[in-house]
Amino acid sequence: HFSGLEEAMGVLGMLVGAATNRVLLGVEHGWRWGVGFATVGPIAMLVLISLGFVPESPRWLMLQGKHDAAQQNLKMLLTECEAEEVLADWAADCADANDRATTASWADVLMSTCVQDRRALMAALVVQGCQMFCGISALMTYMPAMLWEHGSKQNVLQATTLILLARLTVVFLSANYLIDGWGRRPLLLVSLLGTLLGSGLLVASCWLRTDTVFIGEILGFLIFVAGYACGLGPVPWAYVGEVVPTRLRSKAVATIMAITRLMAGILILVVGLGRVFAGDSACFVFLAVLNALCLLLAWALVVETKGVSIEHAKYLFDDAATSV
Repeated sequence: HFSGLEEAMGVLGMLVGAATNRVLLGVEHGWRWGVGFATVGPIAMLVLISLGFVPESPRWLMLQGKHDAAQQNLKMLLTECEAEEVLADWAADCADANDRATTASWADVLMSTCVQDRRALMAALVVQGCQMFCGISALMTYMPAMLWEHGSKQNVLQATTLILLARLTVVFLSANYLIDGWGRRPLLLVSLLGTLLGSGLLVASCWLRTDTVFIGEILGFLIFVAGYACGLGPVPWAYVGEVVPTRLRSKAVATIMAITRLMAGILILVVGLGRVFAGDSACFVFLAVLNALCLLLAWALVVETKGVSIEHAKYLFDDAATSV
């Protein structure tokens, strides 16, 4: 259920930013007031204050040998019965591969000699990579400018708000009802099909008559964003934590996040330059190709983890369990 929080908070931030821009429109140096006092400043202070109330990860405490603290924090996050079950599972698994006895080195993450670990890391990288390489960051960055070329200021504001609300609604429904019902892999594949379809509609919208381009783009953006929100938004946050072994998790997740976010930034620059030198239609074709490649990679490398405990997820990457 919490896997959709990152996506939901991001969309809420966009809505707050849009509302702030609307209020400060026409004010001299309005963006400075918006960043400093209306959005970033208060939220940053709230985050800093909230950090004092966030308990340390029980798994990390177990890795450090602080078993009593791990047990105490686990019982803050789960019911008494659930906490006891998890602790019993951890205790039974402690002798297997030393997952909680030692932490991994950077060499274990970047040049692992364990086939299971390599497959798990590759699956995690593909899932997080698809989240960024589908082009959602570039699309949300340039969407207002793209719509602005074919619609009025009021229509663009209304369309942007509608698309953001659709994204927020879909990610809420997916995180709460679909991710555990359908499973991670099917939801991810459906999501990529949605972003691929949305990209295709955006390509097609460029060939419509001038008076219908705006409607075509809105439909394409809606389908792309809804497709992204149903799987690519929440699934990676649940999936990566499930498949990456505990001893590798902190370094592996940091590495994967750094790589995918760097590539997302590069993709934003590429799409921006593409709009200038090749036009929006070429950018939409480029995004469609990227989504097709992501779909193929997800189909080939991502295994299902629904109903499998974190302690036993590593066995999904055995030779007998997968052909990856």
